[in-house]
Amino acid sequence: LEVDEPQGRVASVYESLGLKPVVLEISGEREPYIRPTTKRDFPRLYEIERECFGKDAYPRGLLAGLMLNSEFLGLLAETNGEIAGFILGSLEPMNGEKVGHVYTLDVAGEFRRTGVASKLLRCMERLFWLGGAKECYLEVRIDNLAARGLYWKSGYKETEFLRDYYGDEAHGLRLKKGLKI
Repeated sequence: LEVDEPQGRVASVYESLGLKPVVLEISGEREPYIRPTTKRDFPRLYEIERECFGKDAYPRGLLAGLMLNSEFLGLLAETNGEIAGFILGSLEPMNGEKVGHVYTLDVAGEFRRTGVASKLLRCMERLFWLGGAKECYLEVRIDNLAARGLYWKSGYKETEFLRDYYGDEAHGLRLKKGLKI
């Protein structure tokens, strides 16, 4: 499998993580590994984004822009050559500190409830920590109970109600977690 190498500051974060294909411990025949996203992955990642979020999915151009931005970190889980899910985030300044910000976490339908999302989240948190972040945050729709459950189990706490964050009457929550890896 050929993979485009991450560049610049992002490459040093990946390198410090020692990010090589890492087998995820999922029972059964599906044992995906985690690797950085590349531009060649975009068509499938966009399909998964649309499958996960429908009309609320990131527009194609915005998702492509996030992936191509050198300030963003992208990881995906792959099994038997098939992309199972992905996560995009960035390291950002906040109150004089670095924090990690998860922008999207998506898992294809046939791979849900197999541990892919929690493992992608843990790997991204580790990248944030290695990049100097002491905490990370994300936003989630208030009615996305499955995602909220995952984040709660992963140690995230609700810190802010976001009125109309996802559109008219589509409220969100901001969640935060301290990183102690």
